[in-house]
Amino acid sequence: MSTEQLYAEVEQELEKVGNDPSITLDVKLLDKFGLQVGQSLSEHDRDTLVNIISALIPTLQQDPTPVTTLLGILIRPDSFSFDKVLNIKPPVDFAAGLTINSPPINLATLGLLEKATSSASNAGIIAGKPEVVAALVRKWLCTHDTNVAQKATVVLTKLLCVDAGIPFRDEERPSFPADEYFTRLMWRRLFCDKDIYGLVFSLCSLTTAGREGQPSKRDKTVAQSRLLDFVNAFANFPMIHTNQIPEIEEAFGVRSGGLLEFATMHMIDYKNDVLMHVTLIDFFTSFISGDGAREPSSGPDSTFQYSTKRLNFLVSNALHSRTLTYFIYPEEQEPLDVAYLYSRAAHYVAEYVAHYPNHLLKQRDEVRAILTRLSNVLQNVSTGQWAHGKAPKDDLYVLGSMPRITLIRGNGPGDPYFQVPSRPISVDGLEAIVQGFGDAKQDTALDLADPTPFIENEKAAGMVLYSQYLEEHQNFWTQVINAAETLALRDNCLAAHAVIKTAIEAEWAPLPSEPSNAEYPLPTDRQLSDSCPLYREFHPTSGVMAVMTSPALDVVVPYLLRPVPPFSSLDKESTAYRISVVKRDILRILRVKLTAVVANANDEETQREWIDVLNTINAVANQVPSQDPNAGGMVATMER
Repeated sequence: MSTEQLYAEVEQELEKVGNDPSITLDVKLLDKFGLQVGQSLSEHDRDTLVNIISALIPTLQQDPTPVTTLLGILIRPDSFSFDKVLNIKPPVDFAAGLTINSPPINLATLGLLEKATSSASNAGIIAGKPEVVAALVRKWLCTHDTNVAQKATVVLTKLLCVDAGIPFRDEERPSFPADEYFTRLMWRRLFCDKDIYGLVFSLCSLTTAGREGQPSKRDKTVAQSRLLDFVNAFANFPMIHTNQIPEIEEAFGVRSGGLLEFATMHMIDYKNDVLMHVTLIDFFTSFISGDGAREPSSGPDSTFQYSTKRLNFLVSNALHSRTLTYFIYPEEQEPLDVAYLYSRAAHYVAEYVAHYPNHLLKQRDEVRAILTRLSNVLQNVSTGQWAHGKAPKDDLYVLGSMPRITLIRGNGPGDPYFQVPSRPISVDGLEAIVQGFGDAKQDTALDLADPTPFIENEKAAGMVLYSQYLEEHQNFWTQVINAAETLALRDNCLAAHAVIKTAIEAEWAPLPSEPSNAEYPLPTDRQLSDSCPLYREFHPTSGVMAVMTSPALDVVVPYLLRPVPPFSSLDKESTAYRISVVKRDILRILRVKLTAVVANANDEETQREWIDVLNTINAVANQVPSQDPNAGGMVATMER
């Protein structure tokens, strides 16, 4: 059947059903047309069908999905502009299309409305239709259909973004002066129209539950979650975190923090709704670590060197301390709350200590409380729990996120870093250990104008933690290699190789020559030598040098130079195959690092020694791993 014939049949089918709504649509015909012809139509034919469908939808007495799906295909090309949407006959009733309880029609209406997000002038046209914006807001917050909610969120976000002159989903949303937003039509409609701004508050507030036109309490919690996502996306925009219409905000208990204060402090009944409390803590976690969190704070009590606006908001409103309490003092909470909130609070703590080290280090009691909690947890973990993958994952995540200088022996209570055993091997335990001496993260700190001194301290602390941990756990590398060789325990095996790779890549910094009076001091080279004989003997100055000196040298390098067990080239999911790839990568990294060592060697004899080692590594790194067609099955059997 030709395109013209197919088009004619579809046009005839739609007109026939339009004349007699009781006739059942030929779904197969519409689907076939959408797949084969939909986006390749001439503009005239496409516009004709769009007009027919627009007139048909309000009269349909059957599932509108086939028709709305075809409409979505027809309007998908960029050439179908918002001007064309406005010229549809009969005119599109956006408010009715959003109000009706029909997800297919809602999605079709949102698809047409999305065409207005191409320019600020088009967004202004929508802003001039308050009934449409109100219907969009209500559908976004109240719909039960997740696809409709997601599409409504996208359309509303795009309208605000194009109105503000920023790209949709830009990684860092800029923050403009409040008066500049005040002149933008879509922002003014949403935040300065009493009916629409008040609608957001009333739909999400539990105080209005039971009133006419209001969602049920359960449905309100869904609206609350959606509003939290919206607030997080636009948190840097002044209209979000400052009052806009005091009459409305005061009615819902807001003092001066606008929608942000309402969403985080007045909207949710966190004491009686543990699931929404979980959602709120997740919001806090994303809020202090997501896009835009780097925006500096201002004011006499909160400077850029100590905080950001987002953290300052949580601290000044006691939301920060309340969240920390669920992690630090779980014994003081209700058992049900602990069951749901402890893990979420731990992730908040981990993000906080990783992104705000300077703020943390100024809170001595906070640091001591976190370290004490970690120590108390780790000392009560049995050998069996470590061995069977039941280590306290959340606590270890916090441990691995702490500033390293707080973990140096003697710098805090309990020394929790050294309570993580090297035997039995635990994947989560290895991750926490290697976070202590691997490469210092370069870009996580959000509260430092110049992070360089902190990063250098963290690099030096990595060398200290490695030396101190190895002094106390001298079989560490032996246990790592044992795990690396045990292919049957796949997770442990891969984790062990990750430790080797991270150690080789680690860059450390020199220790200070004189003792420090800092709250969390680095030891001098002499102090570390006196407390760690292994360090005194080998003085590793980087991760690669640590691997190339005892005790790592005795087991790690021989293991890397040994061939992997045979594997089937067809079984690329087998542990043996993956380990062959990982080992080759590790050897190549080791080669690069040692090449730099050779280049920096001070004398020819040392250079020759390292060149000999480098030649051996080159020979192994360039070898093709042995492959045995029968080996893959044996390895797979072991893994089961």
